[in-house]
Amino acid sequence: LAGAMALKARGKHMLFFYAPALLDEQGISVERVRALVDMEVRLAAGGAAAGPALEVVGGEACAPDGTLYRRGRMFFCPAPALSSERFRFFCREAGIHIYADSDDVLMAGGGYIALHAASAGSKTIQNPTPTMWTNERTGERTSAPADSVTIHLERGQTALFSVG
Repeated sequence: LAGAMALKARGKHMLFFYAPALLDEQGISVERVRALVDMEVRLAAGGAAAGPALEVVGGEACAPDGTLYRRGRMFFCPAPALSSERFRFFCREAGIHIYADSDDVLMAGGGYIALHAASAGSKTIQNPTPTMWTNERTGERTSAPADSVTIHLERGQTALFSVG
């Protein structure tokens, strides 16, 4: 908890799921959750089968379905999971680059970007800055630096690009 509070004090964007800081050696404390997420929360009536459930009282929902709440740079998802769409929303708000808006598996680093297709279709990969792209499977290279590349993939196919 101390580490999270230190990041919060430094004004960092933070995203919490389910019941952060709810339970420690002293037992259950909704007050700890409130202090951490800067939102009014309470135990939900009935709870969840897997454990206690929290609900936000009067918070600013930044998702119409109530799955994500925001107060300044603090984001809280009272559910145990957050959709990839909502997670990308948080990342954009925090200034984190999004390489792809699809629900495919993407890996980036060491001068390479790979995308593994969860579904068939046209896939666009975006780099934070324009770069030369080389498709490592076909050897094709962009003729000029570009900030994105689009490729058609079948479900289960992986595209690997070297960038730079």
